[in-house]
Amino acid sequence: MNLLYVDLFCGAGGVTTGISQVPGVHVVACVNHDADAIASHAANHPRTLHYTEDIRTLDTAPMVSRLETMRARYPWAKTVLWASCECTNFSRAKGGKPRDPDSRSLAEHLYRYIEALEPDYIQIENVTEFLEWGPLIEQDGQLMPDPDRKGDSMKDWTGNNRTLGATLGASSHTTEDRQREDYYATHPDMVRDLLNAGAPLRRRVWEPACGAGHIVNVLRERGHEVCATDIVDRGCPDSCVQDFLWEFDDGEIGDVDIMTNPPYATALEFVERALACVKDGDFSKTEGGAIAYAWFHWIKNHRRDCIIKWL
Repeated sequence: MNLLYVDLFCGAGGVTTGISQVPGVHVVACVNHDADAIASHAANHPRTLHYTEDIRTLDTAPMVSRLETMRARYPWAKTVLWASCECTNFSRAKGGKPRDPDSRSLAEHLYRYIEALEPDYIQIENVTEFLEWGPLIEQDGQLMPDPDRKGDSMKDWTGNNRTLGATLGASSHTTEDRQREDYYATHPDMVRDLLNAGAPLRRRVWEPACGAGHIVNVLRERGHEVCATDIVDRGCPDSCVQDFLWEFDDGEIGDVDIMTNPPYATALEFVERALACVKDGDFSKTEGGAIAYAWFHWIKNHRRDCIIKWL
């Protein structure tokens, strides 16, 4: 996962549906005041946290908690705050009709989301007249844009030090200098040692964090049919880009074993997803460092004592 989105003014889910089709993107949470819109959104995006709420009154704490969980899981991912602010009262299409100052002020409420979520990027969808956002004046008893102060509110808004601080001073939320996506390849000799020790693998094997193919290539050398996937393309032969944690259901996948060296930050999630997918089968993964390697081999429904041995 490379981008974590929060979708404000999400409606029925047009933006979320579009960006979710990009590999490596996940919408963590969305907000809209309309219950029907949120119901539609939830039906199409069940993994997203949904709020039927006015953005001006929403308690951001649960959203921040979910986002921090995702950041810990994907420490390399960038956070994007998307806001499709209400545009009707900015658009020229409204002609000579009066403007609603409350609607035009919704963008001002983004400050507390910026402060709470600390996004790396902020994306705002609106009509081009949004750039002319300025104060309203009374004309014939109606509130209309002041033609002499076009853009004044926009300048105040973009110049606010809270906005600039969050946009330009954002961090990557990493605590260590780690490889991108926690990519630490498994030495092929480690795979051969495991197979030589008699690890019981079916003919068909799935490697969901295939990287450049260090595990995959050895398995294919030994005659296994290997399905190779990863969240990015690192050049593994005959592989495809898919997110093991988010693009697959928990349904059983049949006569297939899973063998992988998952990212350290998501090792537990990989184990849980693999055990949910494999029917009475095996799951293997590696944890590696500069000093030592260990293989952990799960056999579902195994009831005997665990065995620890050197390869």
